[in-house]
Amino acid sequence: QTNPDVITFSGTGEPTLAQNMTEAIPLIRKLSQKPMAILTNSTLFTDLNVQNNLKKLDIIVAKLDAPTPHLFKKINQPAEGITFEQTIEGLHHMRKQFTGKFALQIMFMNNNKKYSDKLADLARSIQPDEIQINTPLRHSNIPPLPKHELDTLQKTFSDMNTIQVYTSTRPKTKPLDKLELLRRRRKEP
Repeated sequence: QTNPDVITFSGTGEPTLAQNMTEAIPLIRKLSQKPMAILTNSTLFTDLNVQNNLKKLDIIVAKLDAPTPHLFKKINQPAEGITFEQTIEGLHHMRKQFTGKFALQIMFMNNNKKYSDKLADLARSIQPDEIQINTPLRHSNIPPLPKHELDTLQKTFSDMNTIQVYTSTRPKTKPLDKLELLRRRRKEP
């Protein structure tokens, strides 16, 4: 258990698809003074309703894993009708509108590690407050990159504010229900 410092919209699936976000955000504001954040795949930033909801939050953590349409399809496997160009346009648009903390989360893996220069250029054009350099550390079919590779990739973003999954500090927590935590993380107990 820990004392939370942020209330975060996330989960299995894209949280901006939740039909009750318009009601949930003001309700949570009435119940807590904690900052509110969202972890999003960035694909719906061109939707006016999504924009209006997200402007009411304090922190947006937006995914950016691919620098080209081909890699976007390969890595992100978007739903029909979601394009790389639309997603990049939405990232730029949301960043310009949003007055809170705007972070980009980049998940590095073997498929995109050689494109760190292009991802860094895209990030510079978006101008986030922070770049989160990640690799899959939870149970996944995608193997994580070792720390020394992530250290090298992080240097590509040296002129920006970055944090990295291997070196960032994490609060100590204890799950309320270990079996439930394992189920949610898709691991067998």
